[in-house]
Amino acid sequence: MIIDGLSYRAMAKKLKVDLMVLHNFASSDIHSARVREAMNTSADTFAEMAEDIMIKARMNQWSLVKARELAQHYRWMASKRRPKSYGDKVQTEVSGTLGLQQITGMQVK
Repeated sequence: MIIDGLSYRAMAKKLKVDLMVLHNFASSDIHSARVREAMNTSADTFAEMAEDIMIKARMNQWSLVKARELAQHYRWMASKRRPKSYGDKVQTEVSGTLGLQQITGMQVK
């Protein structure tokens, strides 16, 4: 269900369990690796959903606006589930100088 993109709330309703029971189950040490992998895989599902919604949008103004909003939400979900693939690209810049004394911790005469 995670891979299919269902929320915890939707899964809890479908399984007829309390939401906190589902959260505790998913975060337990026994299941956390499987849940993490399913969340990682679900990022692809959300990316595909974003693409599909835009393709299927009718050409009237309301449907197109709604499709864009949904597509943006699905892309956002994908970026949270797999930031390395779908997240914003972050560029790190390092500046400054580092002397020999700072590197080795020794006094240079």
